[in-house]
Amino acid sequence: MLATIVSGSAIVRDALERAARDHFEIIKKRANFDATDDVDPTVDVIFFDVANPDVDVAAILHIKDRVTLSRIIVITRENQNIKQFIQLVGKVGAILPHTLTVEEITLAARIVRDGLTVVPTSLLPLLREDLSDRGGTPLAGLSLTDREESVLALMAEGHSNKMIARSLGINDTTVRVHVRSVLHKMGVNNRTQAALFVLKSRSGSSG
Repeated sequence: MLATIVSGSAIVRDALERAARDHFEIIKKRANFDATDDVDPTVDVIFFDVANPDVDVAAILHIKDRVTLSRIIVITRENQNIKQFIQLVGKVGAILPHTLTVEEITLAARIVRDGLTVVPTSLLPLLREDLSDRGGTPLAGLSLTDREESVLALMAEGHSNKMIARSLGINDTTVRVHVRSVLHKMGVNNRTQAALFVLKSRSGSSG
């Protein structure tokens, strides 16, 4: 397992390295953003300390040309408003507030490494607003099949593919096909956005 730590602070780099040793076999440290130009594309997780004022959302999104964004863990600092990183939700693996300990950050790295996404709860209301501002399509207009509607309902409740397969009496492969189709029809990038879409739709119909 390979991890890369990008931070302008030697203290942060060393602290993250010590905490990450138990979870990653190889750990590389880099001092600045430009150093990610030669990042190993096979890296499992990148710890990205965004304390540098020159590092903005656009710069982070640009990394997609070199490495999968879902492997990136964005670590904010005390003087930064986490709201400014909302565009990264659903693209990077995690957005973490400065209040977390290095042990908690490395725990998030394990979660991201396993293909899951970590989002601060403080961003969820903003995501609902963002969907509303973009005029999210009502669920009724998505042309989902009955099976896809069932899969979406279970996704919105937080069920994994295995749980959905067990509940609907189908196999995991079929579930994955339905999930991809649902996300495509909804025009969202991941299950989190799909769940928020459902929540918005339900709150809108109840209001």
